[in-house]
Formats: sequence, C-alpha cells, structure tokens
Amino acid sequence: TIRLWDPTTGQPWKQPLEGHQGPVWALAAVTVNGRTLLASGGYDRTIRLWDPTTGQPWKQPLEGHQGAVEALAAVNVYGRTLLASGGDDRTIRLWDPATGQPQGQPLEGHQGPVRTLAAVTANSRTLIASSGDNQAIRLWDPTTGQPQGQLLKGHQRPVQALTTITTDGRTLLASGGDQTIRLWDPATGQFWGQPLERHQGPVRALTAVTVDERTLLASSSDDRTIRLWDPATGQPQGQPLEGHLGPVSALTTITANNRTLLASGGYDRTVRLWDPATGQFWGQLEGHQGPVEALTAVTANGRTLIASGGYDRTIRLWDPATRQLWDQLEGHQGPVRALTAVTVGDRTLLASGSYDRTIRLWDPTTRQPWGQPLKGHQDSMTALAAITVGDRTLLASGSDDGVLALWDLDDPQQHISLPLGSPIAGLVPLSPGRLAVRFEDGFAVYALTGDWPKSPVVRLVIG
Repeated sequence: TIRLWDPTTGQPWKQPLEGHQGPVWALAAVTVNGRTLLASGGYDRTIRLWDPTTGQPWKQPLEGHQGAVEALAAVNVYGRTLLASGGDDRTIRLWDPATGQPQGQPLEGHQGPVRTLAAVTANSRTLIASSGDNQAIRLWDPTTGQPQGQLLKGHQRPVQALTTITTDGRTLLASGGDQTIRLWDPATGQFWGQPLERHQGPVRALTAVTVDERTLLASSSDDRTIRLWDPATGQPQGQPLEGHLGPVSALTTITANNRTLLASGGYDRTVRLWDPATGQFWGQLEGHQGPVEALTAVTANGRTLIASGGYDRTIRLWDPATRQLWDQLEGHQGPVRALTAVTVGDRTLLASGSYDRTIRLWDPTTRQPWGQPLKGHQDSMTALAAITVGDRTLLASGSDDGVLALWDLDDPQQHISLPLGSPIAGLVPLSPGRLAVRFEDGFAVYALTGDWPKSPVVRLVIG
C-alpha cells in the first residue's frame, strides 16, 4: 500500500492507495498537464500513477520492466515532464506520464539493479543520474539515451585518500587507494603523470607539506610507513618515515616554533610528529584508547593545536610545541571519523563527525561545545570540509548514506542535502565554490554557486 499523510496534523489523509501486487519500493511526484500525480513502483514490476486529490488510479499501470522497480524520478526533456524508472532488470526506462507510453529505448549499462535515480543539471542540461550496487554513479542524457562521462577511476581497490596539491602553478588532485597514488587534473578529469608506486599496502591518507619552499606530497599506508613525493617529478623524496606499529590512517601539517611539521595518526593509538625537511622523528602524542582516524590543525588564542579523533569517541587537542595534551572533548556516542576547522564570523571552530551520525561544533578556545549537534544524516559521518561560496563559508559533510550536506553555520537550520547515490568517503575543497567528493571507486567535482542559502546551485563539473 501507499499512504498519504497530512504533515501538519500527523494524521493519514484518505484511504490507502492499493493496487500493487507486492512491496512498493519507489515513489515520485510528477506533473501532467498542470496536475500533480503520484508515481509508485514496486516488486510487481509495474509503475502506477495516482491522483492524490481523489486517491484514485490514473490510467493503466506502466509495464515493461522485467524485474522489480526500485527507483523513480521526474525529468524535464525539452519542456516535457517525463518519468524515469530504474529496476532490477538493470535498465532505466523513460515514460510519458500523459499517455503512459515508453519514450525511446531502455538505457542500458548498469551491471546490476538500478537502486536510485535523480534529475541533475550540468552545464544548463538536464541529465539523469543513476546508481546501483557497484557504488558508481552514471549520468545519462535523456534526449539521446547516451551515457555522459564516467567517474574518475584508475585504482584497483577502493579510493581511501584524496587531497589537493600545487605543482608548477597548477592545482592537482592526488588520490590513493591500492598501493599507488595517482595525480589528476581536476579541470579535465585526466591523469597527470605516472602513478606513484612504492607503498607495500593500501594508501590511507594524503596531505601536502611544504619543505624548503617546495610543495611535496605526503602519503601514509597500511604498510606502517609515511612517504614524501615530489609531484613535479613523481619521485620519492628521502627515506620512508617509520615508527608506527600499525596502519597509518591520518595525516596533517602543523606549524610549531616556526617549523612545519607533519603529524600522523595510526591504529597503534598514537599521533607522531615528524620534521619533513630532515625525515627525523620529532615526538609522540599518546592518550587515545583506540585507532586514530582523523587529524586537523586548529587555532585557539593565536596558538596552533593538533586535533585528533578516534575510535575511543574522543577528540584530543595537543600543543605541538610542548607535545602535551591541551584538553579532551567528549560528547560523541561513536568513533570520530572526521575533523575540520571552520570559520564562523571571526571565530574559528572545530567540527567533528562521528559514527553516531552527528556533527558537533566546538570552540577550541573555551573547549566547550558550540550550539547543538547537527543532525540530518542517516548513517555514519565520514567526511567534513569547510568551503567558501561567494562571501560565505559553508560546512560540507559526507556520510555513508550517500548524501552531501551543506550547512550555513550562521544559521545551522539552513542546510541542503544532495543525495549522490554512493557512500561518500572524503571531501576536499579545490578552490572557492568547488568541491571534490571521494567515493570508494572514484571521485567527482562539483561547483557551488548561486545565492546561498536562498537559491543555491550545485552542478556536477567532472564525474
């Protein structure tokens, strides 16, 4: 059955809509000749249209799928509203809801069931985005039925790390997943140079670090080492940094006593400090009771601190100059997977994301929570990033629920949620208004424009 509810009273509205011969798995509103109809798709392989005002079926069921219908979306094609459907038969089909007739041939390419559909605007064109069990997102031109581009892929295992790095005046994206690191031109989506190969295990974390006025790339891995690379030549720099007793899962750069340091966090529950210019070990920070998953630099009273988050559900603030614990922040009910510094007004806050599905904001100066936890994601938090859009700083969050959320921290209730179809593993700001989103099997770049928060515009640039 399908039930209609009055959200103002919480009461059911009219009788249930009945007709499907199995579970109903998809719903979408669609406009036909100025009338809003409800489309439903189900296990019985049919799509049904309903007039929600009368509660009556509208014309005959739409039949054609050879498996359960799992996804529906309305899409505008040359001024006409069509209905897109996706199903277990691995196809996407387009329908004219006014006539009930299929439009064109099925869109084929998925290697498994089509689980989600959405209409998306890219370069002033309306496309259909679809995703399935392989966690890849496909884009289709509904006017031609042809796929549009691909996810940026190249690794043989899930992509676990993504960062930006500048070389010869060009900003590149660096990604790590298998035992290699790959460089990409985010303007074109093309490979740049050859893969960087030396690690003996999956690459877990990447960050840019400045050494003698040169920008190097630091990488860490399950092989317990950290390596430095010259992105201009693709060559390793110096010997691997060794000392961790388990996988190294987090990296960040920090300044202490006018010196640039590299901080690493790992499954051995420690944060280690390194001098990237000499490769020397500079100190060890101990206190976490579980693996360290996230690191970031944050400023408090003019002092730069290291924030670390881990499986013990705590965030710890460290003074890298003294190598002492500055404070411990508690409140999350699950492991802390993501940290970032974000500016609100003239104040720098620390944002944390957790398995408990919440984002918490902290004032590192007072070491107190700032406002209420931000809620909206339906699965574990995986990524946070501050991004500038116009004259406004937004907090971007990603989750295993496949949703990219954008929060205006001047008014945390002002946020938008963008379902991307695949679990999000990382977020990296590229430049004002551009954000790279990391999935397990690739990444995509989005442009954020418009009048935030009144009329935001988010469009896919590369992916």
